Amino acid sequence: MDETKTKEQLEMELWRDGNRQAFLWNLLKNHKIESPNSHQDEITLQDYWRYNVNTKSSRNDQQLIIAGEVEKDLNGNLWHIVHMPPILSNGEKTWKADLKNPKWKLIENLITQRISDTQSKGSDFSITGGDRRAQLQGTILRSAFFRRPGAKVEFHIRADHSVILGPANFSRAIFSSITDFKNAFFIKSANFHHATFKGEIRLNDAQFLDEVNFSKVKLFNHADFQRTKFFKTTYFDEANFLSSANFNNAFFLDFVSFNSAKFNAYATFLNAKFKNSSQFNKVIFSGNFTTFKDTNFYGSTVFSEASFILVADFRDTIFYNSAVFEAVKFNKEA
Repeated sequence: MDETKTKEQLEMELWRDGNRQAFLWNLLKNHKIESPNSHQDEITLQDYWRYNVNTKSSRNDQQLIIAGEVEKDLNGNLWHIVHMPPILSNGEKTWKADLKNPKWKLIENLITQRISDTQSKGSDFSITGGDRRAQLQGTILRSAFFRRPGAKVEFHIRADHSVILGPANFSRAIFSSITDFKNAFFIKSANFHHATFKGEIRLNDAQFLDEVNFSKVKLFNHADFQRTKFFKTTYFDEANFLSSANFNNAFFLDFVSFNSAKFNAYATFLNAKFKNSSQFNKVIFSGNFTTFKDTNFYGSTVFSEASFILVADFRDTIFYNSAVFEAVKFNKEA
């Protein structure tokens, strides 16, 4: 990747990406929602957004246009407003480029309804999707998912290829089932401090353009950060990985800290790139295998008082700057 690109350039490339066109209204029927029930009729993403959670009924295009949920862009293409980008592929801006536009309220109400529907015992299986998650893939939002103040909500979401334009605050949020953010794009800061992931978390190929905080997260299942790109300061301090963690080919452009994190199963950083300073002080790697094979550390690197309980693989690892392993414990092979 080109490390000289500015945040603004990366954003513009995002909107020029032809993959956004895959979420045009007429193409949502090509996105199938998987179901474990082989006897259930096939549901598409277009079916999902046709459905009115309040009336429990499907709507046609004209009804959705009247409701303000489906719109034409300046090029005449139909979009559901949750998928419409702020900048079209030709550079033209839509109303979503203005984060203060009152139409955002409708989007937030729609998202809140979908998330609330996954909490209801009477939730319609065919509408929340065969996997019962809120189907937020491809959505472009101005902030994180919405909770009433003080409300305890367990998120069941699929949000791959989504974009969050403003700050994303998931502090102390609880994510159940498989949480999917693969290929997601976080424009502003992302805060997952003290969040809990009960199911698998998929952040592979996601991009964080601003600061990220995963400190004190608890991850009960597999965590996938393959090829994830972190452009600003990133914190995983005191993160507790209770299952496997995959950071293969991850890219850290700025300072990153894993201080006092715990990896209780295998942890892989194969071919990861750390372009700035990195800290792994007092990290406990207690899984049966930990690898930093082919990893490149370009800034100063500190593993002081880290513990590797079983196998630790540093073959072909390159430290271009200082590397501190003071008081490190290697209990098995290294």
